[in-house]
Amino acid sequence: MSRKLSAFVILSLLSAAGLALSVSASQSADNDVWKYREYITRNSKTKLAGAERNIDYRPLQRSPGTALLGFTGVETASPGTQIGITSHDFQSNGRTNRQIDWRANQIVHIIWFKQTDYIRGGDGGTGYEAFDPGDGDFVFAGIGGGCDIHPRLGQGTNFSGYVALDVDTEGKAVIANHHDEGAGYASTVWYDFDVVNCFFSPYKRRVPDSLMQYGVPPDQITSGEDVFVWPDMAYHVWDGDTVTHVFAMQLENEIDESFVHYFRRVGSDTLGYWEYPPMIVDTIPCISQMVAASRISGKVALVWLAPPGAYPGDPESWDRDWIDDGLGVNQRTNDVYYMMSSDMGANWGPKVNVSAYDSTQGGYLAHSDASILIDSQDYLHILWPARVINPPDPAVGGLGDYTYFWGSRLLHWDEANNEIRTVKDANWNIADEEINDSTCTGGAWNEMSIGKPQLSECDGKFYAVFVQFLDLDNGIYNDCAALRWEGAGYSGTANGEIYVSVSDNGGYNWDIARNLTNTPTPLCDTSGVPYECDADHYPTVSRFGMLVDPSSDFELIEVVDPSGSYTGDYYLDVLYINDKFPGSCLQNIGIWTTNPVKWFRLPCVEPVPNPVLVYTPQEITQPTWTKPGIQLTDTVTLENVGNAPLFISSISVVEVNGTPGWLDISNYGPISISHLSPNSTQLEMYLNNGGAITTTPELVTGYIIIESDAIGGSTDSISIELIVADTIQFPDEADIRTECTRLVFSNAGNIGSGGGYNGNGGYNLDFFNDCDTTENVSGADDLSSVYLYSGSPFICYLNGSDTVLNYYMFGANWLDDNGFRPLESPVADSTTYSDYQYGYSGRFVSQDSSIALECEYFAPTAIDDCDFIVMKQRYINQSSETFSQVFFGDAIDWDIPSDSGSENGSDFDAVRMLMYCYGAEYEADSVPNQDCILADQRLGGLAYYGGFKLPYISPTNDRFLSPRSMWTRRNADYVYPTGGFVPGELYQLMNSITGYSPWEATNPTLEDSLYQDLHMISVFAQSDLEPGDTLVFVKILSSTYEGLMSLQMNIDRARTWIAGHPEVFSWPPEPACCCMDHPGDANDTQTINILDVTFIINYLYKGGPAPTCPANADPNASCSINILDVTAIINYLYKGGPAPVCPSPDCYLCTP
Repeated sequence: MSRKLSAFVILSLLSAAGLALSVSASQSADNDVWKYREYITRNSKTKLAGAERNIDYRPLQRSPGTALLGFTGVETASPGTQIGITSHDFQSNGRTNRQIDWRANQIVHIIWFKQTDYIRGGDGGTGYEAFDPGDGDFVFAGIGGGCDIHPRLGQGTNFSGYVALDVDTEGKAVIANHHDEGAGYASTVWYDFDVVNCFFSPYKRRVPDSLMQYGVPPDQITSGEDVFVWPDMAYHVWDGDTVTHVFAMQLENEIDESFVHYFRRVGSDTLGYWEYPPMIVDTIPCISQMVAASRISGKVALVWLAPPGAYPGDPESWDRDWIDDGLGVNQRTNDVYYMMSSDMGANWGPKVNVSAYDSTQGGYLAHSDASILIDSQDYLHILWPARVINPPDPAVGGLGDYTYFWGSRLLHWDEANNEIRTVKDANWNIADEEINDSTCTGGAWNEMSIGKPQLSECDGKFYAVFVQFLDLDNGIYNDCAALRWEGAGYSGTANGEIYVSVSDNGGYNWDIARNLTNTPTPLCDTSGVPYECDADHYPTVSRFGMLVDPSSDFELIEVVDPSGSYTGDYYLDVLYINDKFPGSCLQNIGIWTTNPVKWFRLPCVEPVPNPVLVYTPQEITQPTWTKPGIQLTDTVTLENVGNAPLFISSISVVEVNGTPGWLDISNYGPISISHLSPNSTQLEMYLNNGGAITTTPELVTGYIIIESDAIGGSTDSISIELIVADTIQFPDEADIRTECTRLVFSNAGNIGSGGGYNGNGGYNLDFFNDCDTTENVSGADDLSSVYLYSGSPFICYLNGSDTVLNYYMFGANWLDDNGFRPLESPVADSTTYSDYQYGYSGRFVSQDSSIALECEYFAPTAIDDCDFIVMKQRYINQSSETFSQVFFGDAIDWDIPSDSGSENGSDFDAVRMLMYCYGAEYEADSVPNQDCILADQRLGGLAYYGGFKLPYISPTNDRFLSPRSMWTRRNADYVYPTGGFVPGELYQLMNSITGYSPWEATNPTLEDSLYQDLHMISVFAQSDLEPGDTLVFVKILSSTYEGLMSLQMNIDRARTWIAGHPEVFSWPPEPACCCMDHPGDANDTQTINILDVTFIINYLYKGGPAPTCPANADPNASCSINILDVTAIINYLYKGGPAPVCPSPDCYLCTP
């Protein structure tokens, strides 16, 4: 029972890229959560990048020294011999193909996605280099390294990328890529004319259009979606026959699953032909297709990732979108599938689901990375990283919950053992603020802790090489670019390190992974101050190791020996990119830099035997709960993922607080766990053991301590937080709609839900009759399913030296110190009211429960009033404390549909008290479809209507006629660095900004000076909140795709609509002046004079009659009639003193 993502405790009623941009870029990033849907718990920090745009430009990184190999070397601490350069740091999207290999002789062949300029779609192409150990030197050493297999003339002229390498039985290079020579992209195979000749053009073999169109629906052919790209390739020679296997993926304009086709080319480079028809293998949502061919038989395997099917192990994947509109899949939620052929692809066996995810049990779901190999014994091996998934709540369904969104395990399966085994466990939560204050990730297509694996065989052993981001187990959490702290966000700024793990028993057990590059550059900066970044990424490894001939000269090539003492002659070759700024510039994450392409030799070292302990769950956190007197039992799994037996000497419990005996376990040890099978054991954990805690509410904490001989330290602990309470309230959502738009809201104050239910969009003030420009050949897609991404009310005030901020968006949820906590379920009512749908959030509270909030939503049903939704919110002080100078308002992250993902501009209309955002329009989209609507005609905004305080005493002091301030600022500056707002930072802005302040670029010459990913802050008021006080505010939310004038008209209509609905907003009645508007008129003659003085004296001292309205005789409003009131009237009449005033309505002198 590990961390869940939403719930709230009521403590006994006391609250405690696509090809359109450039196929050289990438398929759209997986952190656009409204593009790639998932029916699995969403992560709050993934909405970071939109379409692929560059955020900055930097000069080429040069180091002093002479030019070598046709380029100037780049200074770097990362190991290896530099063989070339590339500014295209993004070598692959999902899986990485082989890009270094050898065969038939000991010449090593190397290819890479080569680019030397800083232009999207610039001089990209395929670089090829070869190293001849007979000469001990590189063969080509041209400009930028190696040679170019075709002229690099730019996109649409001569451009290629995303490359794959094999070597034929004569030692000639065979290369696959997707190539465009003016007729559009297609998967293409290039055969070298001779050994290391770099003369490929005569034997360039493009997959024919007729094959790519096979099985593609006619409407997709018409729209140009008959393009198959991102190929993997294997060159296969057996028993006198030759086949080139190509496995490629369809590029669709719509965000959807794409076909993967197997293309078979029979015969040699000169005499071969493409076999028709190709084989339609599956439809998949991620670039994961791989092909491997045996070197000792006719065996060939196709492997790919696709969504789980109808049942665990179903060989047919499901396009899960058709099951339910809210269900969806993406790169993150996949099983692993394969097909096998024994006759070089002429005939194929059935599909097999290797991973067989079972949502009732939880387990592993693969991302888009994987690597495959058919080994020297002719067995298929598959290596892939995956997230660890907890089973879903049966009442909710779906695929489950991420244990830790950023964490992962590296898994291995092979045909001989037919078991999934763990290579490396890195399932940690990098967002755990108890571990670190801030951190970073690998970014789009690299968001897990482990990525880009490669599997190879050498000297009877198997080697898993992979990239790892950070190392929380060893305290490394800040190996990130400094720009991450300055506003680049979680995504894309982690420096990768390349690791290797070794198996000597067929991949069944693996040793502890060793860091090969080992060049951390924490808080680095590409300027070189304090030091440049060394982000080691995209490793690719030769399929098989080389027994180096004594005559071969590899002295020029650096060797990285993880053992430090290798004396053998077997080596693998490792190629990688030493990125000088982590994250891809093509994913709106990194910046353009010139990056070394490096090669080192990896000795085929022996594995190091060690046990490795992994325990599940790693922690028990809120909202784990049970009722008073009720025991909660959970299971702890202890697993040995090492390659030696594990001995656990003892297990103990520590109770930090609570009734003694509330925590217990079923087994205190000792326990021995094999590294073979079974390699795990389980014990029971008893929370509120025996119902020990009978009082409520209570939050208890403790630990389970495990002592073992596992590597990395002998003591491990499972931390526990348990709530004992009567009941809980989970965050929940509902929605209301007009005739043209709708909005989702939660019972904790959020609106928009981070891009709609499960990130699907469609509930975010978007329009039912809008259009998506998602079939562009050039230009970008506006993706009009989201206008309002996420929003929330907020409170912010000083509490001594601390700043208190509560809201519910970005990283702030009910478990966060800054989040609101729900108390009730939301309500959506479409029937009670004749001319509007009504929504009610239910009451929710601040973290300390002192301030309660309620939100009401009004969606007009008339077609003429369909472009706006009115929102009313209340802040209620339900404590005995007075809160001074509290800021009240709203935060909204508008993501108006744009030519650049979530980038927007902003402005204001002070007359209408309106702040709005608009889409980024860079260029009209391509013919024939063009922009259906120009992005800068799409707008969304908030207009303030009015507010007041209750009890309502003085119109002067208790009405809020206009907002204190409204502004927009960059998420990169105030949200991304910590995944949410920093309370003190936001308070300073609220305190200093008045009026309207849209974001403006500090450097107007930058490409993106007009547009950024913005948030909007609307401060309605700053006011004291005394016990029993309630503040009420009404605002208007509106969007349009018809320009500013349309938005202004929407606001005007909304004001008219509110005026006709007093239940939505009416000023409170003027406080009844209990002295009939004549304070000081003690004798009730409708005038104030000396006779009122006489009347009060007679009443007080001479037994005269009492005042008809006693409060009239209290002109100094002291709630008491005495001689001071006589003085007050005399001062007013004759000495220029203040005019008499009414006492408070609750004064006892006031009468009905």
